[in-house]
Amino acid sequence: FLEKKSNLIKERIVPGDFLDYENNRYRFLWILNAPNEEVLNLRNSKKVLINMLSKTKISIEDHEYFLDNYISLLRIDFLIKSINCDSFLGGVNIVYKNNLWQIGKYIGNEKFLRRGIAKKMTIRLIEYFKQFFPEIKEIFSITKSCNKVNIALNQKIGFFIFSKLENEFILMKKEL
Repeated sequence: FLEKKSNLIKERIVPGDFLDYENNRYRFLWILNAPNEEVLNLRNSKKVLINMLSKTKISIEDHEYFLDNYISLLRIDFLIKSINCDSFLGGVNIVYKNNLWQIGKYIGNEKFLRRGIAKKMTIRLIEYFKQFFPEIKEIFSITKSCNKVNIALNQKIGFFIFSKLENEFILMKKEL
């Protein structure tokens, strides 16, 4: 995994661009190529934190430490940028944690909500993951049980509720 990831980063290979319902174009950038302030402003927004397992804001020092060690981490992280507006809006990732490949997504810029972006960026990431890591046959999503929008989105793209977790979260699963 890490060798493939390293090569993808070196070659700057990312998932393909996509369009929202209004035909605005969005692009994936490796987290290593995104401005730290932009990443943290989106990731630490109140709207994002309320739906996260960890409610703690990420400090610039913690983020820089993460980036310094990124190449050795079992994870892939992209930021999403609006080409039309020239602004970042959120991120998507797949992380190997607790013996599971877990997908995560967030839109920290509220003006980009309800445009179909979360669905399309998730689908693109899953396609990318399947293309470059075909040996991995399933992914999971930990979702707050009251986050009906995210549960419905996940179900539309093939996830099903796998189990209930502690602290009002559920585990959803998708076969690849």
